[in-house]
Amino acid sequence: EAFAVLEREAAELVLAALDREQIEALLGSVFGDVPNLALVSERLYQATSGNPRETMELLQSLVGRAVALTRM
Repeated sequence: EAFAVLEREAAELVLAALDREQIEALLGSVFGDVPNLALVSERLYQATSGNPRETMELLQSLVGRAVALTRM
């Protein structure tokens, strides 16, 4: 029942690609002012082409493994 209601009432939301500055701002909001933020942001942009979902998935992966905090 709940899934039927969700399917019936939900609307698809199409998000525009994030640009380099938006990805850097996103990373800055998560990690603060850390070294290599611009470099990591650029690599994230290159890997995802700004796709919001892919960007968030990679960011969550970095945070989950604490990679970004120890290697930035």
